[in-house]
Amino acid sequence: LESPQSRLQSVLGSAILGVVLAFLAYRSARHAYRHRLPKKRDLVFLASVFVAYLLVLWAGLKVDDVLRGMHPIEIVPDSAWRLLIPLPLVAIVVRMAAGPVAATAVAPVAGLLAGWMMGGDLNSAAVALVGSLAAASTEPGAKRTVVAAGFRAGLAQAAMVVATHLLNARFALEATAVSALFALLGGLLAAPLARSVLPAIEALFGYTMPTGLAVFADAEHPLLRELLVEVPGTYHHSLLVGTLAEAGARSIGSDRLLARVGGYLHDVGRLKGPGTPEERRRAAARIASEHRFPPELAQILAEQPHELSVEGRRPKPRSKTAALVALADRIEDALAGREGEFETGETLEATVRGEVRAAVSSRILDDAALELRELAAVSKAFTGALTERFVHADGRPPGWASPASGDVAASGTLPS
Repeated sequence: LESPQSRLQSVLGSAILGVVLAFLAYRSARHAYRHRLPKKRDLVFLASVFVAYLLVLWAGLKVDDVLRGMHPIEIVPDSAWRLLIPLPLVAIVVRMAAGPVAATAVAPVAGLLAGWMMGGDLNSAAVALVGSLAAASTEPGAKRTVVAAGFRAGLAQAAMVVATHLLNARFALEATAVSALFALLGGLLAAPLARSVLPAIEALFGYTMPTGLAVFADAEHPLLRELLVEVPGTYHHSLLVGTLAEAGARSIGSDRLLARVGGYLHDVGRLKGPGTPEERRRAAARIASEHRFPPELAQILAEQPHELSVEGRRPKPRSKTAALVALADRIEDALAGREGEFETGETLEATVRGEVRAAVSSRILDDAALELRELAAVSKAFTGALTERFVHADGRPPGWASPASGDVAASGTLPS
């Protein structure tokens, strides 16, 4: 319906808008995402996602035009059909691939694109923005993370639809209820679409997805079961390291699931026997390749300094998550066998802080870019996670029984 000149202008305008928004979202994430600076692949990824999102919006609006012309359901207002478009799709995909800060950075972009594609409609932009922010705030780690993101986004969109309808002088309860339902369905529809494209994104861009990491956090995973059978002491130590690393990651906003799985598997090289540090390092790399560890998980294993010396040098963690695993491993080793030794949380925290200071002095954290305030937060988080095990009011281990009671002697078993 437009002249060739107008179509050319439209294409150029879309290209400029997409480039500017993608670049600004990339820059925002680069300044905010301190524990993993975005790379050029992230810029390419964001640009690709925005182009795909424009196509999804365009196709959705074409379907919307058809449905409005047909009037298939009389009680559905014409403006409600476009709410079925999966507006939070881009935020869910970016959340799963690049993390929460990157997803939060693209949420305004998704809102602007949706509002612009829908004729400059401010209400549509608000719905898309709120749904995208809700998807970006989803906590990773659950087996149904993508579904949870879609459900959260749908609820947020439904709430925003109700709000915008209440602001309208012509408020109608029936139309509002139907529109809110469609907004909820739009969020739910975004989940399976996101899940269908995540494997391709993981393969093309090398991202570590929460859905892939969750497999390694399962107690029934063959590697964890093998650790339990062959080296049970290492298995229990690794579970404790994973729990501690996750607590530290939570305190600084790092990837909790990656920290937990990294802790679980940081000693996986011991499955091939004690060996030398170099042999264990090679065994861990071989296991990571055989079991197709995500790149970020394999990198954490390769950067652990606890025993992986190469030519007299120890690897240094280059990411905050790898540093958290190394700190958790160091503190677990330092506190081994000292359960119940500490009378107060303050004495335990002093010990934890001493180990953190020792790690800093040894310069193994030089490349991890952990700030002093973050180290303080991690120390406090570690102390909170360790208090139940190591602090007892009278200085005795939890479950300790006096020999005079005869419980231990009679049973022949140790306290739990």
